[in-house]
Amino acid sequence: MKLNMKDGNLMDRWVVSANQNLIKYVRHEMDNYKLYNVVRPLLTFLEKLSNWYVRLNRTRMKGEEGAEEQKRSLNILFDVLLNTTTLMACVTPFLAEHMYQNLRNGISEADKHLRAGSIHFLQIPECNEDLLDEAIERRVARMQSAIENGRLIRDRKALSLRYPLASVTLIDSDPQALADFEEVKGYIIEELNVLELKTDGNEDEYIDYKCEPDNREIGSVLKKAYDKKLKKEIASLSSAQLRDYLKNGSLMIGDIKIEAGWLKVEKIFKDKHAQSKVTACASNMTSSVLLNIEQDENLKQLGTSREITNRIQKLRKSSGVQIDDQIDDQINTQIDGLTSDRCLGLLGKGLPSVGHV
Repeated sequence: MKLNMKDGNLMDRWVVSANQNLIKYVRHEMDNYKLYNVVRPLLTFLEKLSNWYVRLNRTRMKGEEGAEEQKRSLNILFDVLLNTTTLMACVTPFLAEHMYQNLRNGISEADKHLRAGSIHFLQIPECNEDLLDEAIERRVARMQSAIENGRLIRDRKALSLRYPLASVTLIDSDPQALADFEEVKGYIIEELNVLELKTDGNEDEYIDYKCEPDNREIGSVLKKAYDKKLKKEIASLSSAQLRDYLKNGSLMIGDIKIEAGWLKVEKIFKDKHAQSKVTACASNMTSSVLLNIEQDENLKQLGTSREITNRIQKLRKSSGVQIDDQIDDQINTQIDGLTSDRCLGLLGKGLPSVGHV
C-alpha cells in the first residue's frame, strides 16, 4: 500500500521517518563491522513504537476513526515491524524468524522480495531518504519530553492521571520549540489530562541555566590556563551566556574558547516556582513543564465522572456487553454538589475532545 506521508497523520510520519533513520544507522554500523552498536537503537525504537505509536493510535487501529484510517495505521505498523524485524535478524536470529513467520501471513504471494521461506533470505532494507523528516522527529521528541515531565510531576505529587488539571505551561526561549508544542498540543493535553495548554517564551521568568564543567577534558586541553579564575568565571556564567553556548557550540571567556562538550548545561526552575503550592514543575534540556495543580470542585467532579466511566467500561468488559449495546446505569454518589443531573451531564460531556493532526 503506497501512502502519501506528506499529508498524513503526524504520528504516522514520525514513526516512518524514525524507522528509516534506524535503517540508515544500522546499515552504516554494519558496513563498518560494528554490529555491537545496533542493539540499543533497535531496542529503543521498539520501545518507542509500542509506548508512543501504538498507544496513541489505538482508536485508529480499532477502526473508531473510520476504515481508511484503520487500514492506513495498520499498514504503516506492519511495514515498520517488518523492516525492524529484518534488521534484528542478524542480532536475534531465532526471535526474528519467529516474528517473521507471523508477519509472513500478511504478505501477498505476489511480493516475492518480501515473502520468503525464512527472514534470513531477505535483504536488509535500504533507507528511503525521501521519507526522512527531521522536523517531525524533533517535534515528536519535544512532545514526548513534555509528556514525560508532566507524568513525572504527577507522580511526585501523587496526582492520578484520571483526575484532570486546569492547565500546563510549556516554557522555552526558542520560538521554534513553542511552535512545535502548539502543533502537538492535542496529544499533550490528552496524555497529561489537562484542560488547557499554554506556552511562554519568557524563559528568564521561570528558568535558570546552570553548568557543570568537565574538568578532565578542559584541563587536558587548557593545561595551566584552567586556573581558579577561569573556574570561577565558568561558575558565574549567566543564563543568556549558556543559551548562546548551546546555540553556537562554543563560548569565549576572555581570550579562551570554551568548546562544545566542555560544559554540561542544565535547566532548573527558579525557587519561587519549584516551591510553589499552586504549581509544580520539571525540566530537562528538551522541555520545561509547569503544571497548575490546584483543583476546584469542577475539576474534582470531572475526575469523578472519568472514574465512573472507567468502572462502567470495566463492567461492560467483564459482563461481555459490546460497546454498541445500550445499557441502563444506576449511580449512587455521596459527593457534595454532584447531583444526579450534574453527574449525567459530566458523563455525557466528558473531557474536551482532542483532534489529532
